[in-house]
Amino acid sequence: GQGGCSIVETLFQTKLVCVVGSDDPGSCTARRLQSWNIRLNGLIHQTMYQTPVLAVRMNQTHIVVVRETIIHVYDVGMKLLANIETAPNPRGVLALTSNVESKRPILIAYPSRPDRGDVTIYDLHSLVEKRTIPMHTERLKVLHFSPDDTPLA
Repeated sequence: GQGGCSIVETLFQTKLVCVVGSDDPGSCTARRLQSWNIRLNGLIHQTMYQTPVLAVRMNQTHIVVVRETIIHVYDVGMKLLANIETAPNPRGVLALTSNVESKRPILIAYPSRPDRGDVTIYDLHSLVEKRTIPMHTERLKVLHFSPDDTPLA
C-alpha cells in the first residue's frame, strides 16, 4: 500500500521485512501486518487484526506481533504458533532473545501487570510461561535482553 508506516522491523541483514501502517491519511492501517521480501519486492504474507499492532519483533526463527492484550507468535513462514493473552500493554513493550544458534531457550519478556513493572518470561520452544519477575514499582516503558541473551537489561 501507499502512505506512512508506524513499524518497520527487519530480520538482521536478511531480505525479510515486516511493515505496519500508521493510520495516517493515505496510509495503510495500523491493524495490518505485511511481511515483504525486499530483494524481490514481493509481498510474502499479510494479516489483518481487529486492533492495532503496537510492536513487531523478529529473530531467525520467530516473528512476534504485539497488540494491547494479546501477543501472536509465528514462525518466520508466518505459521501461527501461539496466541498469548496478556494484561493491557498499550505501549507494546516486549523483548525477544536473538541468539537462536546457542543452546539457550528462545524467550520473550513482556509486562505482567499494567500498573507495575513485573515481567513475564515465556519460552517460545515449549510455548509455556516460565516465570514472572518483579522488576520495578512503576509501569515498564521499554524492555531488552542483553546481546548475549542472558540477563534482562
